[in-house]
Amino acid sequence: MRSTHERLEFEVGQATDPTKWDLELRRAYFDGDPSLDDRLSDYFAALEALIDLSPAAPNSNLSDYLSVASTHRAGLLSDLDKVVKIYEEKAQARLAKAEELHGNLMLGLLVLLLFEAIFVFGPLIQSQSRANEELRVARDEAQSELAARSRVLTAVSHEIRTPIGGVLGIIDQLKREQSPAERERALDLIEDSSQALLETLDGILRQAELSRDDSAKDRKKFRPSAIAQRVAELFRPLARRKSIQIELVKGSEIEAIGDAIRIQQVLANLVSNAVKFTQSGSVTVEVRPPEIQGGLWEFVVSDTGPGIEEGRLRSIFDPFDTSGVDSLGRVTGSGLGLSIARDIVDAMDGQILVESEPGKGAIFTVRLPLGEVVEETVRDGHINLESNLCLALEKATDQIRVEAAASKLGWQVLHPDDDPKAADFNSEVLVILVEHSKLTSVPVAWLEASDRVVVFGKSAEAETLQSEYRAKTVFLPIGDLVKDSQEVLESVRDGID
Repeated sequence: MRSTHERLEFEVGQATDPTKWDLELRRAYFDGDPSLDDRLSDYFAALEALIDLSPAAPNSNLSDYLSVASTHRAGLLSDLDKVVKIYEEKAQARLAKAEELHGNLMLGLLVLLLFEAIFVFGPLIQSQSRANEELRVARDEAQSELAARSRVLTAVSHEIRTPIGGVLGIIDQLKREQSPAERERALDLIEDSSQALLETLDGILRQAELSRDDSAKDRKKFRPSAIAQRVAELFRPLARRKSIQIELVKGSEIEAIGDAIRIQQVLANLVSNAVKFTQSGSVTVEVRPPEIQGGLWEFVVSDTGPGIEEGRLRSIFDPFDTSGVDSLGRVTGSGLGLSIARDIVDAMDGQILVESEPGKGAIFTVRLPLGEVVEETVRDGHINLESNLCLALEKATDQIRVEAAASKLGWQVLHPDDDPKAADFNSEVLVILVEHSKLTSVPVAWLEASDRVVVFGKSAEAETLQSEYRAKTVFLPIGDLVKDSQEVLESVRDGID
């Protein structure tokens, strides 16, 4: 490229020798300001500087040199036009040659630029693009991790506040309560709420595990009506403080297979919201088994609160939606309860729906595809799934623990508040497990139809039991049942002929 430039410079120098020009052309060449000779020198100097420019030079320097060369070129062509007009015939051949040489020079420059673009700037641009992409990916990952941590912390805060609020309400009631029995009941409720808090924390951790591995889903046999009852009992103290009734419609006592803890978490969020936003009236929790085999279970939470405006229904399940106000007109909470409920239901391939009108309360319906429980015989056939266990314990935690153990052994668990007319024990076994303080709540018809009555309490309290039931009654310390529920239940089962 350098030798080509030197040859061009020599030929142009020969063509511009002023001793070979006439007076008029010589005046046009030298009398300009700047002169044509100066313009030509500046132009070649700019081209030479451009050619000598380092390939590693920034793009901005290249643009500057090109701009200078273009400026000199424009001035040169303008003056050449004047020369051509003055002495067109004599300069035509030289001008054509100069243009040809100029074209060759520009072509060489373009080849040089193309070479630099392909072999110098191309790899640099690609490297920069890769670096930018890596930085973008790293930034997005960091932002996602930060957002996930923020969501987890906010969710933990939200899920802890509910049971702690229940504990604080019970403690406030306990300070004013003088009756030993009521104080003991309040302490039991505090224990229940604390247990619910621990289980909620465990549920949050399990939810995080489930988000990483679907195989960790805890699908076990449970009784959906027992879950609904447990949630209703948990929120009754808070509802009482607002003079709100929590009504339970259990429907069927049949069992299902699914993740009971996550279902409880969904119902707890729905009931918590219902109690918070309801000023008077009631909150109803209803469990509906499938109408056909393989159908969906329905869990319905309805309230008599202020209702929800149509515009808010579209965003009510969005995280951090705090557009609602509680029964006192305050904006409360972090707006995560319903979002968490929706995420859990989605993870279980279910649906969560809401129906509401302002002034007419709200109805939340959760539909879940729970597994069916296959009937099976336990041990040697003494007790099967048609056998009934009426269970009435004072503490909710004990009740739930024994219910779980009984379900594993194949008992159909009943409660004293179940409809006695709906039960037929003519061809079934009926065992009653009851704390002495709850004995009066068991229907007399059930006591008469029972095969065994197990009363937990002090043995001296046996005298208060009606004489016609003493023959089939066993008294045990409550600690035995709490310590090893399954062993006690197996002992009761084996003792029935």
